Amino acid sequence: IKPYAPFTTLPMQATASTLFGWSASKTMKIAQSLYEMGSCSYHRTDSTFISAEATAMIRTFISGNYDAKYLPDKPPFYPSKKGAQEAHEACRVTDVNKNWNLTGDEKKLYDVIWKRTVASQMTNGIDERMKVVSQISGYDFISHGNRIIFDGFRKCWDVGKTKDVILPPL
Repeated sequence: IKPYAPFTTLPMQATASTLFGWSASKTMKIAQSLYEMGSCSYHRTDSTFISAEATAMIRTFISGNYDAKYLPDKPPFYPSKKGAQEAHEACRVTDVNKNWNLTGDEKKLYDVIWKRTVASQMTNGIDERMKVVSQISGYDFISHGNRIIFDGFRKCWDVGKTKDVILPPL
């Protein structure tokens, strides 16, 4: 399971909507505030690019705060979508080590941006998946199982909380 790319505008808005029930305009207002105080890069972007300096800072953080197995040999690369303007970097935190004195909604959004920034530079997760199709009276009944072998980037990006779904022995 590959890590998610760092945030662009639309996935950031979708994540804030899912997690906090925020409108796109509320998310952008809070992101603008974070940008103005210098805690995150520009938030109106369709680029997944992270500068070499920022990538090095994030990788140093990962190597100092997680086991070596969470740091890939090379930084992951995320191609931007066709037609992306790429005038800015991805929406990311400016310093993964800095503890900004944030409260309320700013802290909520910053924490999600921070997790996505760090997780985007971590190793893949490994899952074992099973799909069972049972044909009964002409109908297909489908069951999906999932077992996490190695959490990888999900050690940091715990949003959505992937859980094991163990199917009974067949």
